[in-house]
Amino acid sequence: MSHLRFLFLISFLTQISLSHAQKITGVNFVAEKSAIAEDGFDQLKQINSEWISWVPYAYCDVETGNIHHRTKWQWEGESITGTEKAIKLAKSKGLKVMLKPHIWLSDHSFCGKLQMKEPNWKNWQADYTHYILNFAQLAEKHNVEIFCIGTEQEAAITRDPKFWEGLISGIRSIYSGEITYAANWDEYSRVPFWKQLDYIGIDAYFPISTEATPSISELELSWGKWKKEIYTTHYKFNIPVLFTEYGYRTTEFTTQNPWESVTKEAYCESCQSDALQAKFNTFWNEKWIAGGFIWKWFEPNKSVRHENEKSFFIYGKIAESTVAKNYLLFMK
Repeated sequence: MSHLRFLFLISFLTQISLSHAQKITGVNFVAEKSAIAEDGFDQLKQINSEWISWVPYAYCDVETGNIHHRTKWQWEGESITGTEKAIKLAKSKGLKVMLKPHIWLSDHSFCGKLQMKEPNWKNWQADYTHYILNFAQLAEKHNVEIFCIGTEQEAAITRDPKFWEGLISGIRSIYSGEITYAANWDEYSRVPFWKQLDYIGIDAYFPISTEATPSISELELSWGKWKKEIYTTHYKFNIPVLFTEYGYRTTEFTTQNPWESVTKEAYCESCQSDALQAKFNTFWNEKWIAGGFIWKWFEPNKSVRHENEKSFFIYGKIAESTVAKNYLLFMK
């Protein structure tokens, strides 16, 4: 079967008859140094976002494997109490929540490639279990809709998949909501435990063009290969795909290496907007796509000041209206 005929068959079998149906329309909301303010989520109305993914970070010492959280120097927004306040506030605003803990490494390397000596992995697993189960208990306490068990942890999964199977069982024993894992774009097809979860979670930083300013139609065409592969994984496990992260820098060449957060390319708002529109056009009418969470969003007057204007955030840019109009189509 030709590539184009395959994609046509996918659309024919899975296209939603009424064109638009409800999706998870969310943003990844970065936890802050201080607890969230009462108006911290109010700007989300501007983009018709009905979900937040709350992202608290913990620190991993790559020399020992120990994961540190609930420490005096941890940002308040990342703590259990800060996360609890954010969840309660989101619920009071009518927002749904995915709780998505992250790990960052002491040497600032990519956690998906983490390499340690064997005794240190034992430390890592013990601390990670404690860390994740604490947040799973919090998610159950406040009826969080989705819990993400990890983000881009390919090295740890490849090393010991049985550990993750046991961890998932442990989470299921205390948390009754839906569960996903946020796999990196080049990892998701090898994750061994999707059948235990409710969503195939993908941090969707797929490289789709080497051009500086590709058009929306060019980007849609380039998505074809990746769409076929993503659908194949969905079909294998028969669970929906959730884009746990997706987004683009505000630069030229933004679709070449979308995972890079800082580059020297020229500022380009239309490049960011077109990349997002092409993604909506390609995926969001498909039944097997559950929706997704933009990377990333900030509380007003806080971390935006730490980001340069070329970063992923969309507030005040052309992409803000692009997301708003597309999220409006898929609201409840």
